[in-house]
Amino acid sequence: MQTPQPGQYIYLKCFSIALFEWHPFTVTSATEDAYVSVHVRTAGNWTSDLVKKLAMYPQQIPRLGVDGP
Repeated sequence: MQTPQPGQYIYLKCFSIALFEWHPFTVTSATEDAYVSVHVRTAGNWTSDLVKKLAMYPQQIPRLGVDGP
């Protein structure tokens, strides 16, 4: 897998919200980071549900599918 660069898009899906819905997010982590980060803005039902899941269980990230560079 290629390391995503800041400004590139990756697609995420959250299995517990919708099995087949992919949503684009801009990569915000730096190339030297050992992780990939994105910022999520509540813009509709899917992102609202994701934010609610993250708020309910802050120590337990839901299972995500990732597609991108």
